[in-house]
Amino acid sequence: MAKLTDRRHRITLMSEAVSIGAGGRSVVTTPLIGDVWAAVSAHGSHLTMRGGRQTDPTQVSFTVAYVPEYLSTKSIKFKSLRYQVKSWRRTHHLLDEITFETSQIEGQMEGAVP
Repeated sequence: MAKLTDRRHRITLMSEAVSIGAGGRSVVTTPLIGDVWAAVSAHGSHLTMRGGRQTDPTQVSFTVAYVPEYLSTKSIKFKSLRYQVKSWRRTHHLLDEITFETSQIEGQMEGAVP
């Protein structure tokens, strides 16, 4: 259970929508659900290597306040990285919360030069 004061990181919750684009192809978009405050817990045994240094965790837990609309979250943006939601659990302790278990989506850095 995260305390309210642990929610000091700003994250973006996104859902996933599939539509038919030009030429009849399926197009996947990620509409925004909202920007929320979250408690972030990185799993330290899974870190990416950049320039010989361990930097960004590849598996992260995000804990946010419970809002029914948040249950449709498919990906989360945090520090210019996108994380895919693998599972979620709802807790009913002192605060009603949702914890998303995620893993980093490979090759999804904003501003990266190909």
